[in-house]
Amino acid sequence: SMNVILSVGNNLMVGGDASLNSKLFVGNNLTVDGDASLNSKLFVVEDVSMNAILSVGNNLMVGGDAILNSKLFVANDVSINERLMVGNDVSFNSDLFVGKDTVLNHKLYVVNDVLPVGNS
Repeated sequence: SMNVILSVGNNLMVGGDASLNSKLFVGNNLTVDGDASLNSKLFVVEDVSMNAILSVGNNLMVGGDAILNSKLFVANDVSINERLMVGNDVSFNSDLFVGKDTVLNHKLYVVNDVLPVGNS
C-alpha cells in the first residue's frame, strides 16, 4: 500500500489483476484485446463506429433521426403513429386493409375483378 503518486516513464506490465478504486484517465487510444464488460452506463461524447453487428437486448431509443443506408428487416409488427411517406413504388405480398376512407389523387388500375361489398 502506497499513498504517493507513482510515475512510470515507460511501459507498465501487470502480471495479475489490477484494481483501480477511482477514475482511470487515458490520454490517447485504449485497446482491449478481449471482451470488455461495463456494469453500468457508457457515455460517449462523439461518434461511435462499430464494424460488425450491434445487438441490443432490450429497447433501442433514438433521440433524433435514424438514417439507414441499406435495407430494414423487421421480424414482427411495425407501428407508425404518424404519416408514412414512400418515395417510390410499394409492394404488398398479401392483403391490404384500410380502416377509413381512401383517397387516390390519380388513376386506379385493377387487373382482375372489382367486388363491392356492403352499402354504396
